[in-house]
Amino acid sequence: MSFVYFPSKGETEEEPSTRLAKNLEDLIIKEGPETIGDFIAKPVMGAGGVIPPPATYFEKIQAVVKKYDILFIADERNIPEHVARVAPWFQDGLKAFAKISPIIGELIDIYGKPLKATEERVKELKAQ
Repeated sequence: MSFVYFPSKGETEEEPSTRLAKNLEDLIIKEGPETIGDFIAKPVMGAGGVIPPPATYFEKIQAVVKKYDILFIADERNIPEHVARVAPWFQDGLKAFAKISPIIGELIDIYGKPLKATEERVKELKAQ
């Protein structure tokens, strides 16, 4: 089951996390904790843009799965730290290409933040 963050009107930044953690716990209880082996989380959703989780999401989700002795798996090893390390280098490379290709210049304008571009570069490097 997928738990996608869609804010409800008027919610504070933390309320979606509380709601999603409750939904997860309700599902665990309904299905039976003994039938669930793990919870796989994607730290940053990349479908339809870059969508970070709401505030305190991982803390609340981890507390629920720990309560029921369910393994928590994050499918990406410290991606925010990796992005912070790699983004300046990658952005410099994109800017160099922007001088010879207007398409790259447009991509830099569209994405603004280096996260998505760096995420794609990391996937490319892993594939090599």
